[in-house]
Amino acid sequence: MFRTTQPEIRTKQRPGGAGRLRLTRSIHGLAYSEEFTLFDGRPLPVTLDGASWVDWDQQGRLVFAAGGQILTRALTPDGAFVQRVLLDLNPTKPTRIAAPDWAGHW
Repeated sequence: MFRTTQPEIRTKQRPGGAGRLRLTRSIHGLAYSEEFTLFDGRPLPVTLDGASWVDWDQQGRLVFAAGGQILTRALTPDGAFVQRVLLDLNPTKPTRIAAPDWAGHW
């Protein structure tokens, strides 16, 4: 089995502002793990549970993918997070199509 002796850690600074993201990637046995953490000047960092992708957009907003949705999360002046769905991909289902005849022969 596999086991990460030291996790891969990557950080990305927020463009034009304070705050950074940290990706911690590791493997234990056959379980691959990615954990995203937001450091925005608060006393404790915020772990983005369930996120499979996280980044900053061109305006410096935190954008992430979780649960089949693309979301954004912003900090209000009183220190609370406001989360907004940008795109919900859950209702989208692939359509079955037949392969063309030429694709069935070598």
